[in-house]
This record gives sequence, C-alpha cells and structure tokens, in this order.
Amino acid sequence: MARRTRTATDEAPTNTTAPVPAITDPLGARAADDALVDIAVRLHAEFSDHVTLADILDVIDGCRRDLEAPSAAALPELVERLARQRLATVT
Repeated sequence: MARRTRTATDEAPTNTTAPVPAITDPLGARAADDALVDIAVRLHAEFSDHVTLADILDVIDGCRRDLEAPSAAALPELVERLARQRLATVT
C-alpha cells in the first residue's frame, strides 16, 4: 500500500462558517443603559438614607429583568406609563 505524502494544503484549516455580521444595537440598549443610570441616580437621591447604592442597583436590575418579558397583568400599567411619558413630551 502506497503512503500518501502530506502537502501544505492538507494541513491548512478550512473556514466553512459564514462571516460574522457587524454587531448593531437595534433595541437601543445603550440608551436604555443610560436611562437606568439616570433612574439609579434619582432613586439614590430619594432612598440613600435607607438603603445602599448597591441595594438600589440590585433592585433596578431585578426590575429590568422582570420587565424584559412583562406579564399580561402588568401590560396595561406599563402601556399607560409609557403612553403618559410620550404624551408629556409632545409639544
């Protein structure tokens, strides 16, 4: 049986995966992060005599996670608050 000689192309890795698309921010995550910082500042000013900043950040993070997929029961309140906020900015 003849032994096959290896060539440079035998050892070269092949790339069969599709190119990775550019990362975009379709949901405005950066803007949401900025808004969460603003919320933390306001809540810290209001509650700093009762809780630590770390506690406030934990609560905000928990609220954010809870609202990522709001329940049907919470939806009306969230819609009303969002509508109220948007209407308040109409000039």
